[in-house]
Amino acid sequence: MAALAFASLPFSGAAAAVLSSECRAPDALLALSVPLSEMSDAIAKGRTPKILVLGPALAGPGHYQKNRAKLQRELELRLSGTKVEILDERRGSASVQDDFARIRDEVIRNEPDLVVWQVGTSDAVAGADPEVFAAALARAARWIKEQKVDLVLMDPVFVPFVDHEKVYLQIVDRIDRIASMEKVNVFRRYALTGHLESQRQKAQGDGTPGERRACTPELLAEALGRRLGR
Repeated sequence: MAALAFASLPFSGAAAAVLSSECRAPDALLALSVPLSEMSDAIAKGRTPKILVLGPALAGPGHYQKNRAKLQRELELRLSGTKVEILDERRGSASVQDDFARIRDEVIRNEPDLVVWQVGTSDAVAGADPEVFAAALARAARWIKEQKVDLVLMDPVFVPFVDHEKVYLQIVDRIDRIASMEKVNVFRRYALTGHLESQRQKAQGDGTPGERRACTPELLAEALGRRLGR
């Protein structure tokens, strides 16, 4: 039933014209509110911007290379052919504390312009205290910003009727709060995949989690492209 809440959100003709038909989503859910200043600066200077993607494969287990290629292709298309480099760390989802340790190492080693951090799933599944999670996420977000790196937090994929749903929703809420407080972007994967599920239920019955995740690279590229003023 929760998925049906996303069904009434409108989307514009502009979004529908760019996104593939199975991945169309409301403009409001694709909006990134904070400028991507480091990415924009790299593009303006003719330098290939580097994007570090941290977390599990965007479209599910076993699809790292495919995801990387699709995200790169879709983003370069939206940036009028500007080349980008995707640094996909190829590791599964971990707790916010463990992920932060990885991020520090990867940022220092690779000096990315943008970090896309898939965060919260492991903490939700483990029943982490939402306030402890939020405090750790805030510390990490501040550190990343101090390195002069753009940050996009990506909340968990929509999964209906799970035993830990209450904590899951609290974690999604805390990600949104921290993004607002620390003035970083959040890619609303939970709401986007919930919307896609509701549309598929209307059209052809239940969709699988894999089908919902399959749109993530394209939707992420669309959100980034819009923020960068393609």
